[in-house]
Amino acid sequence: IDGTPRNPIMFTRIPHVRLLVASLSAASFGVVACGNSSTGDGGSEVTTGPSATDSSSPSSALSTSEPSSTGVASQPTVTTTVGSTVSPQGAGGASVVPTGTGGGPASGGTGGGGGTVVGAGGAPVTPEPVKRELLSQTGLYSDTPAGVLAEGVMPYAPQFQLWTDGAEKHRWVYIPPGEQINTAKIDEWKFPVGTKLWKEFVRDGVRVETRLLEKLPPERADEGFEGWLVLAYIWNEEQTDAVAAPDGMSDAKGTTHDVPNQEACGKCHDMRAEKPIGFSAVQLAHDGEGATLTTLAEAGLLSVPIDADLTVPGDETQRALLGYFHANCGHCHRAKAPTNSRVSSLHLWLESDHLSSFEESEPYQSLVNHATESGQGSVFGTRVVGGDPDNSELMRRVSLRSTSPEIIEMGADTGEEVPMPPLGTEVVDEVAVQMVRDWILSLPPPEPQDPVEPATP
Repeated sequence: IDGTPRNPIMFTRIPHVRLLVASLSAASFGVVACGNSSTGDGGSEVTTGPSATDSSSPSSALSTSEPSSTGVASQPTVTTTVGSTVSPQGAGGASVVPTGTGGGPASGGTGGGGGTVVGAGGAPVTPEPVKRELLSQTGLYSDTPAGVLAEGVMPYAPQFQLWTDGAEKHRWVYIPPGEQINTAKIDEWKFPVGTKLWKEFVRDGVRVETRLLEKLPPERADEGFEGWLVLAYIWNEEQTDAVAAPDGMSDAKGTTHDVPNQEACGKCHDMRAEKPIGFSAVQLAHDGEGATLTTLAEAGLLSVPIDADLTVPGDETQRALLGYFHANCGHCHRAKAPTNSRVSSLHLWLESDHLSSFEESEPYQSLVNHATESGQGSVFGTRVVGGDPDNSELMRRVSLRSTSPEIIEMGADTGEEVPMPPLGTEVVDEVAVQMVRDWILSLPPPEPQDPVEPATP
């Protein structure tokens, strides 16, 4: 990201555009290809049970008597050419010629190009873009007010949760029909174009926002964050739909929950080549509700079967500790993340080939009795001192919180104390802090080091 403010989904005029009529159902984009949809809620209705969630309360049962959200009434202009509603006879005599490649004439097929809009005299005509102002236009629901999921949308829940100040979260994923997730590299999945993931946030009983990640086709990759559209939608007072909020909102809907802007979303998701974080092999290696490694494999959605044992090692407390590091810290602090140019030896992401034992895991190896590196306001010289949490840098960092923009921008050069995680939370996770403290207390103290002989003058 070059730091320039931008709206990655503002694409209204693209010369010589080709319609992308991929092999997605109309519900996946909430529009009818080459047709019209007044509500944007396309697709077949699917009767579903409660979504996979961080708690047992289904989102559809939420109270709708929530305070109105200031600044949400006016709808931003959010447009995209995907699923464009072009009539058979366009302006100036334009017509749609269904010359899809790689599939049927009008379907575009897997990887197909869809149809070309041709005007009078054979000149290409830019199609009318489809607005993406509302959550109902993204393909999550076939009936948004009723909370009925669109066909092909699956709930899921990672086994280790990201702390967001106690917010309840619900998640869903959509993989286009006929496509698969490339799982050749267990820890680095590659998703097909058209993949969508949604995450809903409920704070203090108020459904506040739903976020969208959508993989764009290669020719539109520069319109998002490295090929992915990222956008948050804030729910209206009636709880019938949510409105795009590319600029985010602080203390949304009368809560203390902050909806991030698009650039802030990228600060975490840009740590990975493919932007989803919680939808991964380790996170889905469980037998709970929703989409899991097992159910995805049974549905034929994984290109390569995952036979590796992805059981997180250790006892219940040790597994919870490694899971906390993985979900809250690992997307930045890992071997392949850009942040590691600053903290090169801190690896808190659980890799599939380092799960033989708790002590052999990368988080343990890079934390226990390991010296800190310079920068980012470190106070103590060791990340974790066995038996001594009060002199361990990790203990200090997870106990900090700040809303200072300088700190949130990772102000290492300013000498500011940077809390961990630095984004998405203003409330200390007291349960996690106590877990970290108890773990450090249980560790043996470091072995005494031999004194270093002074250098000879």
